[in-house]
Amino acid sequence: MDALIVLDPELPINRELYRGWDAEPIRWDGHAVEPHFAHRPDPDGPITGFWAEVAVDGVVLFERGLELSRCLARIRTRITSGAMVRRWSNGRPYWVAG
Repeated sequence: MDALIVLDPELPINRELYRGWDAEPIRWDGHAVEPHFAHRPDPDGPITGFWAEVAVDGVVLFERGLELSRCLARIRTRITSGAMVRRWSNGRPYWVAG
């Protein structure tokens, strides 16, 4: 199971974050939880395939305030307007500008 952990912009993303997680691995419902760390994207900047996928299929489990949820909602709005289109190749999704 993948877990995306969105950090405050002033916190650096480095190997130490992963080492700390590796020192005390987490399992959920019998599955290993694999962390992925990121900073929140600029909601008005270019949409990357990564954030488009998160906006469409991700689930926010916890956040302080609603910044991430609002950002993902703006990305979904841009997707529905046709700014990005999801395609498939060899069973994998990818995104292109609409």
